[in-house]
Amino acid sequence: MRNKHYYYFCKTLNEKIKSNILKFRKLNKISIIFYNLKPELNQIILSEISKFCKRHNISLYIYNNYLLATKIKANGIYLDSKKRDFKHLSAIKLKFLGSAHNQREYHEKLKQKCSLIMLSPLFFNNKYSKNRILNPTKFSLMMNSWKIEVGALGGITKKNLNNLNNLKCENFGVVSLIEKTAL
Repeated sequence: MRNKHYYYFCKTLNEKIKSNILKFRKLNKISIIFYNLKPELNQIILSEISKFCKRHNISLYIYNNYLLATKIKANGIYLDSKKRDFKHLSAIKLKFLGSAHNQREYHEKLKQKCSLIMLSPLFFNNKYSKNRILNPTKFSLMMNSWKIEVGALGGITKKNLNNLNNLKCENFGVVSLIEKTAL
């Protein structure tokens, strides 16, 4: 069985997070998806994150901003489920990751040439109401019908990490697992 690949959704990096990423990296493959939506902070923070990623051979993806991804020579772009325009993306020579919550969004991500689609939300988190939670069973049923590499996203914490072993999934999007966990 291959190692799991974790995608850390990052707004900023501090020393604790850097330390947790490096500890986590010893056991699993990890990539960073930069998603700070405040443009005035992007250049300073992104420069630091980019240097950190290059120094430690960590893939870097930029959230919904192909111009910024191209400018800093990121590994790719992460397209959220709301990003629906895709005609101009075919000319970009970067790897595309995307997120989806249902079949319609899945087909949109296929048109955008995403090589990995994060299906969410797997577990409860503050962003989604309880009736939108997939849970591992629904997640597996949806994932099995998709003909592309799939990742789990949403509410993944140290408490429910064991539940991930039952999934036939090797890619996971995380925030609190890196930020709030002492590894």
